[in-house]
Amino acid sequence: MFLILTLALLPLGLIALIASLQAIRTADLEKEALLRIAVTQSARKLTADLQSDRTALQLTVDSLASNSADRAICNRLSLFLAANDAEGGQFYIYDSAGRRLCNSSEREPASMTPTARFDGPATELLADAPYLVSRVPSANKRITALIYYSRTHLESVADPATALQNRKLTLRQGDRRLAISHVRKDPPGGKRSSLSARLDPYDVELTMTVREPPATIARMLSLFLPLVMWFAAAAIGWFVVNRVLIRPLVILRRAVAAYQPGEVLEPLQRMRTPAQEIVALGETFREISEDVATHEAEMAEGLETQRKLTREVHHRVKNNLQIIASLINLHARSAHEPEAVEAYASIQRRVDALSVVHRNHFAELE
Repeated sequence: MFLILTLALLPLGLIALIASLQAIRTADLEKEALLRIAVTQSARKLTADLQSDRTALQLTVDSLASNSADRAICNRLSLFLAANDAEGGQFYIYDSAGRRLCNSSEREPASMTPTARFDGPATELLADAPYLVSRVPSANKRITALIYYSRTHLESVADPATALQNRKLTLRQGDRRLAISHVRKDPPGGKRSSLSARLDPYDVELTMTVREPPATIARMLSLFLPLVMWFAAAAIGWFVVNRVLIRPLVILRRAVAAYQPGEVLEPLQRMRTPAQEIVALGETFREISEDVATHEAEMAEGLETQRKLTREVHHRVKNNLQIIASLINLHARSAHEPEAVEAYASIQRRVDALSVVHRNHFAELE
């Protein structure tokens, strides 16, 4: 019965499991799409910030290179960069002779040689310092501006608007990598998903990595919950069928097997079941046993009456034979001839033989 119920409920369990797996797959696709949107949005925000600062630097270095620059242009540049960078916007402007024409109040994070200041990509990850540096040369190539972006600034700019947990942002340029997110301890296990977007037009890629939490007992239980529900439904169904049908039928069968003629079956005293058919079957057995007990009692009473009548007849026959024997004895005493005496003796022997046969035949009544 349990196997039948299990097989009957198996399609429902499989349908629920497939639906759960489909929901998980849909959730994974949604997470991937959300991750793609987030990394694209972060790359665009970071590109726009870099481009905005480069535009301001370009105006400044071109103004300085034309020898008609306003002396307050450096202050205005510093205020502009400070509005975008929480750390104050660390910029440094040099001429071809290596002289510093304009700079931030902070010390330069990583000193470069005069050649390295003018040569190199527009945006570069430093190999020996956790900074992203952007170079902006003047139109006549005589003046160059360097601006350094710290991890904190890069993360604040590239922070996506979507709430992604356990995310990690990394800038990559060739073999150089710069993790701009705060260092977090990755949980053991779990699935990792990564997507990248290029900072156009710069040769730098922004990679966003999201690590899902490891599989726990609760998550595994939620995954296999349809199978657990299927097994529980089969077990509950078997328990109900066993209590309502199988167990009452077993008790009823045992009561009928132990039945002795003359007894009255009372299977419902040891059995409680809401199944009215089984209750009706038990009542039928009880009525049949009552009829059999009534017939047995009537037959026993009739047999006792017959035994009494037989005993009465036996006594009367025995008394009659004794009377006959007594009458023969009385007549034999009055006979004097040998032939008469012999005739009475023969009759007496025959009566005695009948008495012996009668006594032996009804000996159990004595």
